[in-house]
Amino acid sequence: MNRLVLSIIVLFFYGVTMASDRYINIVTPDGSSMIDPAAPVTVSGTGKGLFEGNVVIRFEDLDGKLLVQEPTTMHRQDIAAAGEWQTSISLPRPVPESVRLIAFSPSPKDGEAAVTSAPVMLVTSSGTGPSLAADWQNQPGEMEDQAALELGRRVEAVREAIQHPEAPDALQAITDLGHDQRYYVMVRGWLVYQRQGDKNIVDASRGQAPEHIKARVRFLDRAIRAIDLE
Repeated sequence: MNRLVLSIIVLFFYGVTMASDRYINIVTPDGSSMIDPAAPVTVSGTGKGLFEGNVVIRFEDLDGKLLVQEPTTMHRQDIAAAGEWQTSISLPRPVPESVRLIAFSPSPKDGEAAVTSAPVMLVTSSGTGPSLAADWQNQPGEMEDQAALELGRRVEAVREAIQHPEAPDALQAITDLGHDQRYYVMVRGWLVYQRQGDKNIVDASRGQAPEHIKARVRFLDRAIRAIDLE
């Protein structure tokens, strides 16, 4: 997929998670990646405000069943600074055609997730049928560019909708991408994290939050319900 489009998607989610003093973000693999079930998957990301820099990587199937879960540690300059983490994980066989990747930092009290990343939906190479594989082999450049441009257009439309929820086509732009099962998890995670950041502003303002922030929270509530109903 076009690297510019991938960079845009990563930056969107990175920008949303940066709204909080505590965050964890998956950088690679991203939602467009195809993983090889026979090889270890390299997972990397960033974070801030994580207790002792602890990060747990979790792969699960689309029903939420755990496939594998492993810990790693975020490297940082000092205790309050942001940092980076990376690890490689081998998925147990048999590997489903689609898997969900989540990173979280456990609470020191009970080990439950205290800070969680937006989930990333991944497709394994075993999930590509012969005809699809042949099409990509025969027309790799053309199909890749078309897919990248189309996804980039739809992602940009969602970004505009979030920034301008009063626009008449804002909700439609979100449901257009959110109702595509390939990107539902990505879009929902994006909406939830944006809503969380805006809600924190509203809660901290004690009734003095800007009206456009409160309006966006209401819009995001509607948008999340709209894509969940499909």
